[in-house]
Amino acid sequence: MSPSTESRFGGLPLVENSRMKSQKGGKQHEITKRGSKVLVFDRDDTVETNRGPIPIQLIEKLKSRYPVYAYGNIALCSEAGIPYAEGESKQDRLRWVKRKHPEADEYIVVDNDPISAEGWKHYYPQDFLKISHRLLEDC
Repeated sequence: MSPSTESRFGGLPLVENSRMKSQKGGKQHEITKRGSKVLVFDRDDTVETNRGPIPIQLIEKLKSRYPVYAYGNIALCSEAGIPYAEGESKQDRLRWVKRKHPEADEYIVVDNDPISAEGWKHYYPQDFLKISHRLLEDC
């Protein structure tokens, strides 16, 4: 293994996806590695800009470390500088994000309404706030 493909921590190989990219201007982190997470946020009653507890600043910090998408009210895209997940319904949008980042190990959706989608872990906003510090420390 060449030094460029070898980790300095125990000689373990770094596994990176060939589809790595970042949005122009560095606003959205689109690099997905094995062991990484992808996050999707609803806006209404979830984010502080519309009666929710999640601060926009938290989403901005997370997007510098993980792929982060809006999937409910599209206004969150301009408020937090994140892309919108494509699809007709929230379920379709979650499937689209998962197809876009198939190598992620964890898919997290934050929404004040319960939602169930295969492979996704749902957090209510107040519960996500309790674990968000771990996501910022993981990187």
